Amino acid sequence: MYAERYWVGNVYTFYAVMNKDKWDKLPENIKNVFEEVNSEFIEKMAQGWNQIDLAGTEFFKSKGGKVIQLSDAEAEKWNNAVEPVIDAYCQEMEKVGLSTAEIKDRIAFIKKTRDEYAKIQADKGIPMPYAE
Repeated sequence: MYAERYWVGNVYTFYAVMNKDKWDKLPENIKNVFEEVNSEFIEKMAQGWNQIDLAGTEFFKSKGGKVIQLSDAEAEKWNNAVEPVIDAYCQEMEKVGLSTAEIKDRIAFIKKTRDEYAKIQADKGIPMPYAE
């Protein structure tokens, strides 16, 4: 059994949702509490998901699984293989009014943000499941 240590598409987007009308009716001091707690929650949530992924990786390895790192050339092949899926998704989203440019911009934003947070985690010494 093998698992590749490579990020190609899974994204954990962490957010809390509230009805906008309800939010707008909250007093500013309560909104501020939500915003403050939200800032604290980001890192805790990321650490929690990392711990779950790390535990899963350890379980996989305990059953004889091996985690491998793709070469740059192989990673590029994977990126290229995903492009038709993204293109098909863009076509579907255009039917509901989103442009391909908007979607690809969002994907670029997610990748950029992922890389930024990976650096923050590395700088803080937070173990990451997809780091070498």
